Amino acid sequence: MPLRPFKRLDSATTLAQRLSLLTVLFLAPVVVLLSTLTVYALRDIAFTEREVRGAALLERAWPKVTGQPAQAAVERRGPVGEARQLGVQGELRAFDYAQPDNRAEAGAVLIGAIADASNLTLDRDLTRFYLGDAATVGLPALWVAVDRLEQAASLPDALPSRRERVLAAYERLNAQADTLDQALVKAANNHGDPIDRDLLEARRADLNAARARVLAQRPAAAAGARPDLVGLREAVGGAWGLVSHQLYTLVKQELDLLTIRFGLSLLLVAASVAGALALAVAIHRGTTRRLDDLINAMSRLIAGDLDVQTPHLDQRNEFGRIAATVVAFRESLLQRAQLEEDAAAADRAKSTFLANVSHEIRTPLNGVIGVSSALAATPLSPEQRRMVDLIRASGRDVERLMSDILDVASLDAGDLKLELAAFDLVETIEAAIAPQRVRAAEKGLALRLDLNAQTEGLFEGDPARLAQVVANLAANAVKFTETGEVVVSIATLPTEAPSTRRLTVEVRDTGVGFDEALLPKLLEPFTQADGSLSRRYGGGGLGLPICKAIVELLGGNLEARSTPGAGSCFRFTVPLRMAAGAPPIAANEPTERPTRVLLVEDHEVNRAVVELLLAPLGVELVMACDGQEGIEAFEGDHFDLVLMDMQMPRVDGLAATRRLRDIEARRGEGRTPIVMLTANVGPEHQLAALAAGADAHLAKPIDRERLWNVIIGGAVAA
Repeated sequence: MPLRPFKRLDSATTLAQRLSLLTVLFLAPVVVLLSTLTVYALRDIAFTEREVRGAALLERAWPKVTGQPAQAAVERRGPVGEARQLGVQGELRAFDYAQPDNRAEAGAVLIGAIADASNLTLDRDLTRFYLGDAATVGLPALWVAVDRLEQAASLPDALPSRRERVLAAYERLNAQADTLDQALVKAANNHGDPIDRDLLEARRADLNAARARVLAQRPAAAAGARPDLVGLREAVGGAWGLVSHQLYTLVKQELDLLTIRFGLSLLLVAASVAGALALAVAIHRGTTRRLDDLINAMSRLIAGDLDVQTPHLDQRNEFGRIAATVVAFRESLLQRAQLEEDAAAADRAKSTFLANVSHEIRTPLNGVIGVSSALAATPLSPEQRRMVDLIRASGRDVERLMSDILDVASLDAGDLKLELAAFDLVETIEAAIAPQRVRAAEKGLALRLDLNAQTEGLFEGDPARLAQVVANLAANAVKFTETGEVVVSIATLPTEAPSTRRLTVEVRDTGVGFDEALLPKLLEPFTQADGSLSRRYGGGGLGLPICKAIVELLGGNLEARSTPGAGSCFRFTVPLRMAAGAPPIAANEPTERPTRVLLVEDHEVNRAVVELLLAPLGVELVMACDGQEGIEAFEGDHFDLVLMDMQMPRVDGLAATRRLRDIEARRGEGRTPIVMLTANVGPEHQLAALAAGADAHLAKPIDRERLWNVIIGGAVAA
């Protein structure tokens, strides 16, 4: 069965892939082998380097242990640094503070600790092992035995146990000397250098001769004489110097050899890496670079850079064919970009057209609704009031149709946004269905609102969009119901999150109903279940699609149940967060003078409408015909409120608002409420007004109640 790498090599289709795989197959084992050898070499170097430090420290520590003439120099330098590196500073400190009688034993302990810490007694080479044994075990033990013999011989003759102690010290000395002699014999026999071997034999002979002289003094020492130990001490010191020097030389040679091997390993690794790089460069120059050029060109095309130049298009090989494919892909992207640009231009044109149509219709509609609202506030006969109400209702229908068309356009463009705020749920629902109570009463219908106890209080959400959905569903229910009742049920239920409630709204009626299979069709714009209903009841078929989109934007889902001839039930559920209690908005404190309002409006009918609507409030109204006149009037006087149109000649409403804020800053005065009173009702227009410094946005046609709230409650209430 072929190995996996070779199977991959067989499946490679390009030269770059084959060469890359061959490079990996060849270099990977070599790199692994060399890396393993390098790791082992580093380990051996660290091991041997520790031996070298130990051998060097032994050479420096022996004079300190024996108290030889070199001791003064050793004391000045002190092997503290080396001892700290080997971790034997405790033994060195114990030796420094040892009592004179115990100094030899403390020195032997120090020598043994140095040997253990530097692994001198674990060397794999026999010569270094026996030299280390002699230097770290045999010679320190013999030195301790000599010191003990001297201490025993120094005891008073009258001491009964003196003779036994002296004889025991002689036995210990002789035994330690035999052990040392065996270690030196093994070290000499395994030594490869004849000169060093002869030196070891000579030092061994000196030790044996000195030992014989000391042993010859045993009877006299037992009888009370003090043996002469100077010769034996000198022999031990000479043997130590030779053994420690040879030990240091051997381990240093081993370290040098390992370092050379490690250097050669690094050279081999470097040569392998250099070879791999050279091969990679060759592959890159020959094949991979061309592929990378084509891949980069394709990546830039995918990223949207349609001006990229395609390389290697002139080559008549596989690279040329790939380049031709890249060019074809670029052409398709150019066509797609042109189509998207045309679609965006058409969408912008549609939005501009709808905005202009809305503005142009709302301007005269403002006169119709505004004047009829002002007329409704005057004494009228029943017939006259009925005609005025018809005018106002028709105007509201046109306004709602324009709002629905703009909402559908926003849905198509994905621009429908939510504006979160704290609101009273009951008040919002009551205000939403209030206009339908009049229509229901005219048709003899009962319009009932059912609430549960948990609907009381403030919630956080988009009250305008929520009210829009409820008002639309209630209006449809009233419109398609001839007898019976319309019920709007509101309920809030707790959820797992303590601060969140689930709002459920149901609008039920006893009207004409529809086949539930037609519900998906009803949720499409400009569609009704039955074309005859449109002729009978009117309507553009935009309300339900907008309601569905708003409910989904609020995080819920719109459902419906209906039976033809028995009525319908529309239901949706959305999450609402509980809002902290907010203090009511305080109305402007009454003053001795009337409220001064600056109206900046270029349209004569709109100025007249505002004047008629504000007349019952007794405000002092100052009117300006464009933005420049409004700026001049604001500079020369003080006002409690500014009503600003947005589209005007010379200086538009946004620029004029910014100028008014500059004037306030220059005067150092407080902020005068500025309300945009405009037929531009899109979200982008509202954001632009707030960014320019306006406090609120009031859409035309002007509603008398909303305008009065602006005057009475301030711009914030608007």
